Parts: sequence; C-alpha cells; structure tokens
Amino acid sequence: MFSPTLSVQRPPINHKPNPPGAAASSLPPFAVNRPFKPQLLVSATFERMNFVQSEDLPIMPTSATTAMEGDAAEAQMSKRWKRRRHSGGDGMAQPPEPFPVPPLRVLFLLFLCLSEAALAQDESRQKCLSAEASKSCGACIASSVECAWCSDLRFNGTQRCDAKWAFAENERCAVAQLYSPNTEIKVAPQHNLPLGSRRADGVTVIQLEPQQVEIRMKPGDIVEVPFRYLHKLPLSGYEVRDFTIQTSEFRSLGIDIEFSVECNGERLTGRVCPGVQPEQKISFYAKVTLSDCSRPNLAAVSVGIYGYNTVSAIFVTPLCGCECEHGRQQERHSPRCSYMGNLVCGKCQCDPGKGGERCECDLDKYGVSNADELIGLCSEHKKAPICSGKGQCSCGRCQCHASYLSGRYCECDNTNCPLNVEGRMCGGRGACECGKCICEHGYSGDDCACDDDPAPCAENGVVCSNNGFCECGKCACNVGWTGERCGISAPLPEESAGVGAITATESSGENDDDGGGTVGTTAEENGEDDVGEDREEGPRTEEADLLPTQTDGAENAAEMAPQSDATAPFSTPSLFLFWSTALCTTVFLPFLRNNRRSFAEADG
Repeated sequence: MFSPTLSVQRPPINHKPNPPGAAASSLPPFAVNRPFKPQLLVSATFERMNFVQSEDLPIMPTSATTAMEGDAAEAQMSKRWKRRRHSGGDGMAQPPEPFPVPPLRVLFLLFLCLSEAALAQDESRQKCLSAEASKSCGACIASSVECAWCSDLRFNGTQRCDAKWAFAENERCAVAQLYSPNTEIKVAPQHNLPLGSRRADGVTVIQLEPQQVEIRMKPGDIVEVPFRYLHKLPLSGYEVRDFTIQTSEFRSLGIDIEFSVECNGERLTGRVCPGVQPEQKISFYAKVTLSDCSRPNLAAVSVGIYGYNTVSAIFVTPLCGCECEHGRQQERHSPRCSYMGNLVCGKCQCDPGKGGERCECDLDKYGVSNADELIGLCSEHKKAPICSGKGQCSCGRCQCHASYLSGRYCECDNTNCPLNVEGRMCGGRGACECGKCICEHGYSGDDCACDDDPAPCAENGVVCSNNGFCECGKCACNVGWTGERCGISAPLPEESAGVGAITATESSGENDDDGGGTVGTTAEENGEDDVGEDREEGPRTEEADLLPTQTDGAENAAEMAPQSDATAPFSTPSLFLFWSTALCTTVFLPFLRNNRRSFAEADG
C-alpha cells in the first residue's frame, strides 16, 4: 500500500535526489509552507494530517555525497586545530577562537531581523482587524491564513476577528471557542494502490501514486504533494522518450499548481524530464496554492503522464467558512440580540433596520441601510481596523479603550508627545493632543521648551534691530543681515557672486599683460560661450573660489534630486523587507550559531 514516510527531521541543505535507476525510497512528506513563519513539518496517518512545529534537531546526511562532504569538513577542522595547537595547564589542545565580529554589526543585524518580523506580523494582523473581516466568521477566515474567530459569548468587545497569536497573548477568548481551521491532507488507502501493483482487472499496472489526494486548505496556504511514476513501454508499442506531466484546467477554479521534477539527479521546476528509460521511477511534486475564496466549492484537478492512460486526482476543498455558520447551529431571535436577530458564531446577525453588538441601534438614526455600514462608520476606510484596533464600535461611534486615546477612530494617542531633558511631557508647559504639544501662552516649540519672551533678543527696546524675529531666545535674521541681533549688513549671495566674477576677470587680464599669452582673454574675445572654462584658466581670488557658480548649483541639484517613482524599481518597505530577510538568513543566524560558545564565555 502507498504509505508516505513522514519525518520530523529538518531537510538537509545539500540533499540531492537518487540518480536514475537507483533504489527508490518512499515518498517524501507533504509540506505546507507559509511566508515569514517557522518551517512546518507534517505528522500524519492515512486518515488525517496534523502540523507539528519543527524542533532544533540535528541535520543528518542522507546521501553518500553529503556524508563525504561531512568527513572532509571534519578532517579540515582537525588540521586547523593542529596548526593552532597551544599547550594549556593540562597540555591539551584548545579549539580555535571564533572569528570576531564587531558588536555594533551584530546589534544592527538583530535590529533588522526583529524589525522584519514585526513588519510582517503587523501586516498580517491588519487584514484580520479590518471591518471587512469583522462581518462574519467566514469573512474572517477568508481574510488571511493567520486570522482566527472568537465565538465566545463572554467575549467583551466587537473585534471577534484577530490574529491567532494575538488572542493567545491577551487571553481574551477561551481556547475552545477560538476557530481557526488547519490545512489537512488525506490520502485514503481504499482509493490508492502501491506502485507496480495491478488493478482489479489483473492486467492494468499501477504506474502513478497516489491515485487520489484530498486537501482541505485555507486561503494563502501552500501545500506540496509528492507523486511517483513508474515508466513502462505503452501497450500500443509507441515509444515515449520524455517524461511529461499533463493536467486538466485549474486556474479558473481559484487555485494554482506549480510542478517540479527530480530529473537526472537534479530537481527542476517544470513538467518535463527528457530521456526517460523503461522501469525508471521518477518523483515529481505538485505545489498547490489557494489564492482566495472566489470559488468556495470543491475543485478537482486531474494529473497524468503523457503515454499513460490513467490519471490521479487532486481534490481541493477551500476552508472559506465556519461550521458554526450552519443553520442548525444558529440561535434564532436570541435574547442576546434583543430578540431582533440571530446569534451566529457568537455574533448577532440583526434583522433589517437594526444594528450594533446586540441589535440595539436603529439604522435610520445614523443614515445607514444595514449593520455592516454602521460598523463601517468606525473605520477610516474599508480595510482599516475598527476604531484603529484601540476601541470598540457602539452604534457607529468609537469608544476608546483608554482615557488617553481620542479621535473619531481612537487614532490619537495623548501620551505620545516629546519629553524635555527632565522627562516631562511637553516640558510641563502644554498639553499633549493627538501626538502634538499644545503649548501654553508664552511658550512654543515641539516640546514647548522655547520661551516667547523677546527680551533676550532686544536692544534698546528694538527686537533683532527690526531685521529679524526672536525665536527661542535667539534672533533669526532676515536675508542680508547677520550678527547676534541682526545689526550687521551682509552682502546678498547674488552680489557676492558678481563681485567674485569681476575680480577673477580683472586678475586674469593682469596676467595677460605680464605673460603676453592668450590664456587670460575673455570668452567674448575668443568667440566662446563657456565662461566657466575661461575662469578655470586664470587665477581667482579667495572669495570667488568659495562662491558656487550657477552651473555648479544646477549640477549639484540634479545629483541630489531623488528619483521619481516611475524609475524606482521597489518601494522603501519592500527593499527593507528584502534586504533584512537576506541579512537575517545568510549572516546573522549563522553567526549566532557559530559563536554561541563565545557568547556563553562572555556572559560567564
């Protein structure tokens, strides 16, 4: 019988498939992948598959090539120890010191890793907190693979849809009342025969296994299904030289399937493996993705091999709804809903004309036509969290969780204002409103630290010599004036540039008189338009050297100007996530693993 061998061992990095003609091993385990999450391994029987999070288990070599590489690495390490051997108190050789890495680099990489995880986690949670996801249990589950629905009647709040980890952190919902279905894979033994066996007719040889796979999956999940094929010459005598996968149409069903084949010792993405031989066994994989819930019904896809008349079937059942939404589990005209609605999955589905958490709101009063529009009044837009995730919606108005929160959508935090050097918010001279300091009369600045008294800027009763204004006890002079109280006249930049140009020309002319050459002639005399080239030839005064020309300014502005959105290939968040992910996986995590001994000694 077909029986996939499932392992809790982490897959080796350098694993290579068996070459053609070698003894075929059992099928690899099914894999379910999710972005920004630890690797998920599968432990299963034919009846049901459940997910188990992988532990930090050792990576064991699974091929002769990997074993030889391990022996070579061990021998190389032994040679290094001999070269760096030094005698200790007991005369024993000491292991080499780990490669030193500057602490600031380590902290920076750690910051990138944590920031990346926080951004990904927050982005996933925002989908669960949206007004669209809060409509029903089914809408919640369809919003994101991380969303869960709380049907607990004792739940105090309107946000029954949230990330599963968020419910676990604050214990707002009883675990038994938290609904978040898991993706499941089922290979029924009664519908699957082992490779090489014969069907009931005693003639047809099983060349493809499994013959039937059932998948129940959430939107956004990715499931990899392994297949094995035994190649035989067709009974018709037609020679098949290449292994080619064929399928029925599946894109219109709301799913996507990507194939890969273990071909001649390599795993290739695609459907073809050239040069197949009789009795050769080929493993290939179907990576199934459910994009959304646009087609919530059962989807069936046929998978076959060119030249082989029998096909296998993949049945995909989208997990886009909740069992508690079925009619038999609803409490009709529930007292919890003021007898004006049905209790479904812990939430009231109100009768027409009613809305609110307990159907206590008259929709006509708030100018909306249904309960969903009433909840929408508590969100900035359709995908925004209800009351910014910091309050609950009551008849279209947000009731914030804390007194320091304000705003129509609880978006203002009245404790998030600048502190002065003494740690006092707004310097103790103003009030914090929506993240900004509203200063008392006579004070200004972001933290109300500036005294608006003009006395420090005045002389003989005149503030900044009438050539500027007093800002935070100091004069800010108008253009053309400088000094502590703006009493000193300063030449304008245009005038200084003109004087410098004239001085440079005169100096150049004097050099002509002395040297008799043509180097000091002006651009007009040479019939040239490039004044900058002529000024480079002759000597300049110090003032002219310090002043930029209009051409230089234009070039600097062009260099400093940011690129337009049309030429920028990635947005800033996308680039940040890309580079932080690369640094975390290739630099920071290997560094921690290789230097854990040094960290332990430093702590000791």
